[in-house]
Amino acid sequence: LTGASGGIGRELTKILINCYGATVIGIGRSEEKMKALSEELGENASRFSYRLFDIAKQENWEDFAADLAREGIYPLLLINNAGAFPTFRRVEDTPVETMENILKINYVATMYATNALSALYKHISVVNICSSSALCSVVGTAPYSASKAALKAYTEVLQMEDRKRYIGIFYPGTTKTDLFRNDKNTENSALDIVAMPASKMAKKIAKKIL
Repeated sequence: LTGASGGIGRELTKILINCYGATVIGIGRSEEKMKALSEELGENASRFSYRLFDIAKQENWEDFAADLAREGIYPLLLINNAGAFPTFRRVEDTPVETMENILKINYVATMYATNALSALYKHISVVNICSSSALCSVVGTAPYSASKAALKAYTEVLQMEDRKRYIGIFYPGTTKTDLFRNDKNTENSALDIVAMPASKMAKKIAKKIL
């Protein structure tokens, strides 16, 4: 489960472990957050482990899959949840580097993960956490909306081409996570009013997966 240390990913991890007895490997970049999550799991912490690496680099996924193979671990489910959101700004004011970085994290990394773990275990189920932005673009979110639209199309093609395994996609609306933590444009905005708590969104996603 990518992006396991915060937001929807953190809540999903707790639900999968505490409510359904799953064993979860969390993927992220903050060891401090991962350790905090492990402590929060208490007596169920033995069902949680984590790996720290940059999901936007293909070689990291290939190395991860090789490590799992050596350990005799063949995951049943891959949840591509990690995401990034740049500050709100017009297209003409958005650096190309920002566009590329968001596309890599929100879409390309999902492709890397799916390819690497499908090679390890061809029947692995895949769940991609997309966004309602893929269905209705929002002004000021060109990199994010474009990356999620790409993820939507990619997942739909996978669903049509491979009907022998479960491939799911979810389109969460505005959720209270850390995605907007660096954007002053969202402070005291309507987003706080309409945003759904991450715990509630995670429950909805977990229920549909099961």
